[in-house]
Amino acid sequence: MAGMEYSDIVVRTKEDEGRYAVSDNIRRHGYEKAFLELQETLSSLGVDVSRHTFDEDTFRRLEESFAAAEKYRLLRPGGVPPWSFLGLCILHDLLAPQHYLESGYYRGSSLLAALSNSRLRKIHGFDPNPNNLALPGFPDHVSATLVEEDFSKAAPRNTHGAEALVYFDDHINTAQRILEAQKKGYRHLLFDDSCGLTGTSQRHWPSMPTLYFIVHVDDLEPGDFVEWPSPIGRARDGSGGDGQLRVTFDAELIDLCRRAKDVISGWTKLPNLADYVLWPSASGYPDVTQHLVLLKDS
Repeated sequence: MAGMEYSDIVVRTKEDEGRYAVSDNIRRHGYEKAFLELQETLSSLGVDVSRHTFDEDTFRRLEESFAAAEKYRLLRPGGVPPWSFLGLCILHDLLAPQHYLESGYYRGSSLLAALSNSRLRKIHGFDPNPNNLALPGFPDHVSATLVEEDFSKAAPRNTHGAEALVYFDDHINTAQRILEAQKKGYRHLLFDDSCGLTGTSQRHWPSMPTLYFIVHVDDLEPGDFVEWPSPIGRARDGSGGDGQLRVTFDAELIDLCRRAKDVISGWTKLPNLADYVLWPSASGYPDVTQHLVLLKDS
């Protein structure tokens, strides 16, 4: 078979079995490529990130963030996967918000990513079960307020303008969150799990209507629906689960999507950075599509 003569370049050994490793040089250049890809994505949205460059200090901060994430065992199914963690760290480096708000912080992997931003001064976190948090604390220069209340009730009004970033990883109605954030004066929003059809069908609690349906609301008609078997207990062939899940778009829900779309000034899907992180199989992770959404001034 053509190419078989090259198979001997892979040396098979049982030493350090189970370890995933890559040289510092390959890792550094992978981080740099991810940085440039995200920088280009933000620039295409009209966000000025031209003053930022990838340097040795950037590499050091990313190394420290990954080391801390491993120490506290944050990069596991149920939290953000490592390629999304890399993206979040770089995004915070590029946007450098002074105020960061997160709805659904769970074990704290995305909070840790936010701490890679040296300009960060204030964190507000919202989660119904704070007992899952695995981070031991926050730096002295960052004021952190973590509450069990919902973002809609407990989030303060934005006093930092474009220097604030809100991250929604809570599987709650994306249209509702957009309108809530816009009312409180926030313009830069980041959504996790606000997916299209495949990502939605991988969840028992999708953030419906997701951003996909909001930006394509003009294609919807009353009576349109999405239906899928619950992923909980789903058989390997994709069938089964503990029942069917269904979302039907009636006139009221379509109107909600349209009102959310009307306050959006721009949006972009963040790139998949899995090529730049050496990690075990991604099969344990569902679609973790992330989007950055910019809102019009309120």
